[in-house]
Amino acid sequence: MMLMSRPQKRKRMTAKSKRAQVRLHTGRARPIWLGHPWVYSRAIDSIEGPSPAPGDLVDVLDAGGQTIGVGTYNPEARIAVRMLDNDVTESSLAQWIQDRVDRARQLRVKCMLPSPETTAFRLINGEGDGLPGIICDQLGELASVQLTTAAAEQWLPLVLDAVGASRVRVSVPEDAAKFESIAPGDRFGRGDQEEFAEFTENGLSWRLKPGKGQKTGFYTDQRVNRRVLRTLAAGSRVLDCFCYTGGFALNAARGGATSVIGVDSSGPAISVAAGTAESNGIDNARFFKEDVLRYLKGVGEERFDCVIVDPPKLVRRRQHLEDGLRKYSAFNSAAIQHVSPGGLLMTCSCSGLVDNETFLRMLTESAHRVGRRITLLEIRGAGPDHPVPLALDEARYLTVVVCRIN
Repeated sequence: MMLMSRPQKRKRMTAKSKRAQVRLHTGRARPIWLGHPWVYSRAIDSIEGPSPAPGDLVDVLDAGGQTIGVGTYNPEARIAVRMLDNDVTESSLAQWIQDRVDRARQLRVKCMLPSPETTAFRLINGEGDGLPGIICDQLGELASVQLTTAAAEQWLPLVLDAVGASRVRVSVPEDAAKFESIAPGDRFGRGDQEEFAEFTENGLSWRLKPGKGQKTGFYTDQRVNRRVLRTLAAGSRVLDCFCYTGGFALNAARGGATSVIGVDSSGPAISVAAGTAESNGIDNARFFKEDVLRYLKGVGEERFDCVIVDPPKLVRRRQHLEDGLRKYSAFNSAAIQHVSPGGLLMTCSCSGLVDNETFLRMLTESAHRVGRRITLLEIRGAGPDHPVPLALDEARYLTVVVCRIN
């Protein structure tokens, strides 16, 4: 039996500390010792020293007074402290951010990003790059930044300098703004905010308007999975449900699919998909603005060799889990009925509250409900430009399951 070593003892805090000291309840420190970067408000026993304002640095102590590390504090948030490196100080913050961005960039270079075929990728992935509250997708010459904590919003000038791009778009998403009690919307970035972002992914050329669409403007987390689909789709009739701007559909078409249909309820997204197909010389893909369930019902008994199901996030709160699973089941049951015997289903969840075991159980029940047999081929996630701390299960939000349907 493997024995786990005890956390290394660290210097005990004294009353001379200039920062506030956040002391945890007994039994609440172990996850933080092991690398979980979030301290929930209910885990805090007391705050000692000067009263910290939102975004301030604080020292985090276990119940016995041992220093665990340094983090940023927000009294308004359920995640009250986001852990940072232990050596960060107020005076070294600018250099610390620059060092973390440089380290993140070096990791992407090791992952061959950017490359001649791909200039769209995740440059900074929050806690996975040691920069909680900061997301940055590099879309060609444009850096699209999202700030999701009060501290990260205060760091904006330092982030702009560290990223160093001539064009930077900055926004605070509504859900993060609500959690952190900060204002949602755009912030001052850098360069022309109205010019199109032009980039390549897997050899396909894209031209998108900054600030339009989901997340930072493009789903970079599915890049590797789109490339996998490109291989699987060769010689197949493909249906891409919830196609958005056509990422999966266009990769399938470029990979040699005999025909591709993309379906999404968003008119602007469908317009982008069709325009991107035309600009890349793809003529074997068609796109339809339609509700997915209505479309599947409308095609009767028509079947496809490969079906993709990639809906938007369906579970945002734990209390929404049951309702979200019902929706996942409805979408997948309907899709499975339209997969040819021996054909493939690639189905996705971007709901972090739906773990792999729960998602696979839902798929098993969905297939049984419509009288089909389902065989697991592979479980995938986001690409290596989306690193996450191993201790932070909550950050592994993307599940991509590849199955054979009989």
